[in-house]
Amino acid sequence: MNRKLTVALLVSLGGLAYVAGCANSSRLFDDQRQQALAQLNQLPGVQAQWQTLEDGWFRSQGQLHLTLQQAFFEHYLGEEAPVLTAPLEVSSSLFQSFTPWGVTGVGNLDQSRGSLGRWLEKNRQASLPLVLNWQAGLFSSGLNLALALDSGQFANADSQMAWSPLQLSVQGLGEDAIDIQLSWQGVTASAASTQAKMAVQPLSLTLALKRLGRAWYAAQSELRLEGIQLQQPQQQLQLAGLHLRTQETERGTGLDGRLDMHYQLQLDSLRMQEDGDSHRLDKLVLDLTLDGVDRMGYETALNQQQSGAPQEPELALASLSLMGQKGLKIGLSPLQVMIEQAPLTLSGELTLPPYDVTAQPNPLALLQQSQGQLQVELAPQLAEQIPQLAANLDKLLQSGYLRRNELGNLLVEFKLADHRATANGLPLPL
Repeated sequence: MNRKLTVALLVSLGGLAYVAGCANSSRLFDDQRQQALAQLNQLPGVQAQWQTLEDGWFRSQGQLHLTLQQAFFEHYLGEEAPVLTAPLEVSSSLFQSFTPWGVTGVGNLDQSRGSLGRWLEKNRQASLPLVLNWQAGLFSSGLNLALALDSGQFANADSQMAWSPLQLSVQGLGEDAIDIQLSWQGVTASAASTQAKMAVQPLSLTLALKRLGRAWYAAQSELRLEGIQLQQPQQQLQLAGLHLRTQETERGTGLDGRLDMHYQLQLDSLRMQEDGDSHRLDKLVLDLTLDGVDRMGYETALNQQQSGAPQEPELALASLSLMGQKGLKIGLSPLQVMIEQAPLTLSGELTLPPYDVTAQPNPLALLQQSQGQLQVELAPQLAEQIPQLAANLDKLLQSGYLRRNELGNLLVEFKLADHRATANGLPLPL
């Protein structure tokens, strides 16, 4: 009998603890929701409102109404901001369920009202297959989001669009490190009035953002794009096989903190046609490093860039000075590309000393104190496209400023050392 009583007591205590945990998660969610609304309403041109439809310890439901004014787009997009004929209104229905260890939720756009509802009605569209899921742990301040867009299509009298599934996930929203992943199978669109066509083939994006002071930077990123085609009566563009990777690594702390940046780019092909002229790039490979960027200077530059305020030239120069106040090393290994089926290769490195651009803005003074080398190899047909080089090609070959290799390509090696500049060992004015 005592054993049964003990079990019943434990079960009762466990049930009470579970209910109390759910109630605590519900309270924390309410606090976070109010803080988020307050932060949204502090943004320029944003009005956010919440309407509670159901409120309880185990679940809640409500609607979020967002209104974006012209000032919002002008602040974040500047001169590129679209001109709105009316504020952009978006409403979402949100449902949350609570457990002692966190909250999970599902959100759907309210497609019967606001700007989206009017657009769907105008274009005779039933709905957009868009679903948002999120999850937040009780012992973590971060929020995890997952957005899914199923395949669909849109058409009116003039244009049509068809898109493939899209998936977006955001991990750690609200923390100092955010991971973003995007996968999209692509989209096609066309407009009869302009005879324009567009196709975006599968793309994927991974992005690791980190907070640096009040600003954000991409510690790591990777973009893969299978292709893009754009076509208009007098213009065409085709891009295939784009792969971009970036990495920014911190070293040192405090005043000695620095950043090493690494950028890698590959592009299979790029075709452009305009008014009868055609151009092409093939087999582009770029590997660029920038080592020793001052961390505090980089943070200052990011804060200025992300503040939304107009960028004054004096502030930009001051930021550059701070970023390079401990010196920089730039590496290129290599840049290779086929331009109109003719090869071009550049490789080398450049070491810049600590330098104050604001005190001495003359770039030649910086070069005189720098050390480095750059090897250039290019096909003769590329040299012929540069008027000054084509006019003096024979003279430069005879004097040794240019050489030919066994393939017939032109070679030159530039060097900076001891306040002197040379090309293939011959002096250059500096």
